[in-house]
Amino acid sequence: MLLFLVWAQANATGFELEDVLFEPQSIKITHDGQILVADAGEHAVFLFAANGDLALRIGRHGQGPGEFQNPSDADQMSDGRIFVADSRNGRVQIFDEKGTYLDAISISKHALGQIAVIDNHSFLLTESNGRSFSFRMGENDVDKSRYYRYKIDGTLEKSFGAIQGHSNPLLALLLNQGPFFLDGDDVIAASSVSNELLHFHDGQEEVIKYPLAFIPNEPQEKMKSITTASGETQVRMSVQLDRVCLGLAPHPNGDLVILRATRHSSPDENIAPSKIVVLSRNGKEKKVLRDAYDAQGIAVSKDGQWAFVLHELDSWTISRIAL
Repeated sequence: MLLFLVWAQANATGFELEDVLFEPQSIKITHDGQILVADAGEHAVFLFAANGDLALRIGRHGQGPGEFQNPSDADQMSDGRIFVADSRNGRVQIFDEKGTYLDAISISKHALGQIAVIDNHSFLLTESNGRSFSFRMGENDVDKSRYYRYKIDGTLEKSFGAIQGHSNPLLALLLNQGPFFLDGDDVIAASSVSNELLHFHDGQEEVIKYPLAFIPNEPQEKMKSITTASGETQVRMSVQLDRVCLGLAPHPNGDLVILRATRHSSPDENIAPSKIVVLSRNGKEKKVLRDAYDAQGIAVSKDGQWAFVLHELDSWTISRIAL
């Protein structure tokens, strides 16, 4: 699938970008207002200027320095360094602002999903970004938490965030994952399968609820064992559940901007359509925008005037919508 950038303004037209994005996983706004996208299908990270021009491509498929296997997220430090969650290679790779490889940090205690830089010395990881999954089985898989904070030398500083257990590991990941961002030393997160906002502050966890557009169904999970022609036993997992929140981003004025699903998911679709909703920090609904998107990520411009929505039409598209 291709990527387009669409300006949602009066009399504006969309224009086609380079044929680059095939399986985008995340979208973020950098410190200088550019658009950072991790793409698992292209095994690369892309940096776009605010007008849609491709400014930088980092990486290719592989296991060597500067190569990726299904990168799941990326973020940029204030000094320009770009940190990439190289999910299937089990490491975080670091690049300078020009895309030159600097270093790699091996992560062995858990899988990699979302990443957020905290300062110029540390970063935060989750086990999944809610769309791509990898599992680490065995004795290293013992530190069960929502978030893992690392120093850039690879030292695990702490882990936090209570998790909800389940016998189906795929469903367990989905129940405990959702978009998040950093607010100073605090973490603001949203559950992907409920209307809960989570605020982690000084070791405390506060749960805030916001209005739903529909009542989600209880998650349904199935696990079955099959025996192949060669005699090998395989376990197959499937999960059916309603996604509630498809994206979360901070607004400069302190509000929260989310992508809230408008209805139940049908069995033949990955995600239900969602609308942009502006919430106060206490979960009060302040604004609901009209249009709905088959979206899986949102970012807000530094001036707070625009939301950038990563969504699927006939191709992957980034639309700029006035807030």
